[in-house]
Amino acid sequence: MDEQEQQEQREQLLALEDQAQKLVESGKFESACKVYEKYLRITENASILVKLGQCLISLRKFEDAMNCLNKALKLKPEDNDILTEKGNTLCHVGDYGQAIYCYQEVLTKSPMHFQAIKNYNIAIRAQGKKLGVQYSKIIELLKEKQKEKSRMEKRLGEKIEEKKLEA
Repeated sequence: MDEQEQQEQREQLLALEDQAQKLVESGKFESACKVYEKYLRITENASILVKLGQCLISLRKFEDAMNCLNKALKLKPEDNDILTEKGNTLCHVGDYGQAIYCYQEVLTKSPMHFQAIKNYNIAIRAQGKKLGVQYSKIIELLKEKQKEKSRMEKRLGEKIEEKKLEA
């Protein structure tokens, strides 16, 4: 590709990115996704993959968003913002343990990363609530099983008394 073609391609990519951004700003995420995908057919770009992932999150297409973020991380494995965005996506699907892991990775490399700190704390609280709800359900099940056991023991005792009276 000569210099003229490279320049034309750069201009085309900038135009596509600008078009997609305007669509995002107007809430047209499906259309923005199509434009970002067109961009990515021309060249791979971690930043565009993240933006596509963010649009997919807005459309609640979390698995597709995660695929975009994983591809972006392959292109830029040390990018804390991409890893933070991956953590955010994991929070959306309720996988707080993995989200916390992502935020911890970011904070290990960049202890003052504001978004990672903020979202780490949110994920910790959410995981605690999730575990609290699960714990409450387990306690309720155990109480129900204990009541059932007591009823069975009572019936068994009654049966034993009946047998004693018959004998």
